[in-house]
Amino acid sequence: MLSVVAVCADVCPLVDAAVSRRGEYAADRYAAGVGVEPQLAAALQVLGGERAGGRDWWPGCSIAIPR
Repeated sequence: MLSVVAVCADVCPLVDAAVSRRGEYAADRYAAGVGVEPQLAAALQVLGGERAGGRDWWPGCSIAIPR
C-alpha cells in the first residue's frame, strides 16, 4: 500500500504538468489562429524578463507587506 502511495506521489505531478502544458499549447494555438500571436509573444517576453532588462514586469508585484 505504501508503495502505491509513493508511485502516485511521483506520477501524479507529472500527469498534472502534462495536462496543464497541453492546455497552454491549445491556448497558444487559439491566439495564433485569431491573429494575436505577435502580441502574445511580446507579452511572454516581458513576463520572462527578456524585454524588461531582468526587472520585475510590474513593480507592484514586489510590494513589501508591513509586519
